[in-house]
Amino acid sequence: MSMIGFSPQILGREQRPPLFHGTADITWDGKYLWVSSRDSYGEPPITTIAAGSNGVSLPQSVINVVSSSNFTTGGTIYVRTSAGIQAVNHTSTNFPTNNQFTGCTGGAGVMTTGNIVDQDQGLDKVVWVLDPSTGIPRTIAKIDLNSYPGRVVRGLNVSNNGLYVYVCLAGYDSTVGGNPAQQCSCLVIDKSTFQVVGNARVTSALIGGPSFYAGGRAVFAVDDGHDHLWVVNSNQSNGNAVERFSLTTVLANGTSPTSSAQVVNVVQPHHAEELVLGSDGYLYTGGSDESSGASRINPTTGAITHSATTGTLLWGPKFFLGALWGGDFNFNLVRCDPTQFGLAGFVTDKVAVPGCTTSLGGIACDGTYIWTAGGFNSTSTSLAAPSIGQSFPQSTITVSSTTNFPSSGSILVPVGVGGLTPVLYTNKTSTTFTGCTGGFGTMTSGTVQSRRVLISKFSATGGSVAVVTTVAAYVPTTSGQGIQNLVYDGSRYIYGVQRVLSGLSAIIRIDTTPGSEKVDLVWPTGGSQSQSY
Repeated sequence: MSMIGFSPQILGREQRPPLFHGTADITWDGKYLWVSSRDSYGEPPITTIAAGSNGVSLPQSVINVVSSSNFTTGGTIYVRTSAGIQAVNHTSTNFPTNNQFTGCTGGAGVMTTGNIVDQDQGLDKVVWVLDPSTGIPRTIAKIDLNSYPGRVVRGLNVSNNGLYVYVCLAGYDSTVGGNPAQQCSCLVIDKSTFQVVGNARVTSALIGGPSFYAGGRAVFAVDDGHDHLWVVNSNQSNGNAVERFSLTTVLANGTSPTSSAQVVNVVQPHHAEELVLGSDGYLYTGGSDESSGASRINPTTGAITHSATTGTLLWGPKFFLGALWGGDFNFNLVRCDPTQFGLAGFVTDKVAVPGCTTSLGGIACDGTYIWTAGGFNSTSTSLAAPSIGQSFPQSTITVSSTTNFPSSGSILVPVGVGGLTPVLYTNKTSTTFTGCTGGFGTMTSGTVQSRRVLISKFSATGGSVAVVTTVAAYVPTTSGQGIQNLVYDGSRYIYGVQRVLSGLSAIIRIDTTPGSEKVDLVWPTGGSQSQSY
């Protein structure tokens, strides 16, 4: 098996795909994918302005830097100037001297020695809107939310009427407001204009806990179809609360913050941060402690009840096919009967997820079957001569051993100082990967890695839950917390994104065609290449 500001930037269909350095969530609005991204700018490749460009204003045809090694030979770089982060196109990295970008166009502001130049956008809180209809997703809009308090974009969810996307911001940012009590929000974004049209601000220091979380963490939101917007406010340490807002009031106030009308204290561990509206009209979230399964909220009264019958926390609940689904900390997919909430018959099935060694990833339904992602299986080896010191492209990469690597797939190869670049290969020998494509920079001594994610399809109707088939994706990144929040496009494909705190991430696409199930696209966000197997 070959296995996303306040004012949006609207981009053409042929815009190069974005580079995600840290992702948290993904959702589907019926036409486009929405992906939340936080960039730990400083991920390789990165350099700084050198003395030759100090005090010089953009645009300039030549930009002097400490080193342009490992940057693509042409494309876009992002330069910090007195005018902010500037996108600059270039045609060359002045190889082999590697101390300039030449053929440069675009940008404004004065450059200063030591200012960062990288191959990423350098934005902390961004939502990307992507069109996946042409295979490799094309960027439609980049929504910059850096003017709002918070450290990271967390949960994304589409409104019940399909007109809005709810975007939650979590944590505080000392650079915005200057104190830990700066409150965060669930922002309501118009799906057609990509503009922020509502600002539901969660309550500061609602539950207590470390100062890092004192400003409130809006982590997920859902509306109940009756003008109530419910937002999970988690401090990640002592517990969670759910806050109710009037959606009409939030929209009427626009970008001005709106306070909640009611608070429901769930007092649960931080793991239960999602909220789902069931077809029975109730809201469900994770249990009140790690041995209970779920909590249920009556959206009319705000009354909350708990079900302590599963023996383990219900992670990431979803409502499909009349049942409540989630994962537990024992790597099981769990199905629950909402009509038996609080009773012994609440949990109907617990099935082990193949290859799952971390908390369960996203859960999706294609209308008939349930899909979920397991954990990672890592394989590594060491780069060997003659590949050490060679520059890409290279059709063959030599390593100490290819044992336990798949016969084809993708690897991460060490380049430069602490850098990694994704490379595809079509075959292997005992000590080489052959048919290699992709990659940039000069290979250096270090670890070559591959990470495999298993995605399983489960029967969900007509009896007990069971595994039907399992497919695999080779994800070009070295760190992460699993494939987050799988989403179905309503026709054929399921999409997921690897949730990483920093570093390169990837979007995967799963073809759900019965009898031909496969991961047919892994889109490494370290570049515009795709992987189809």
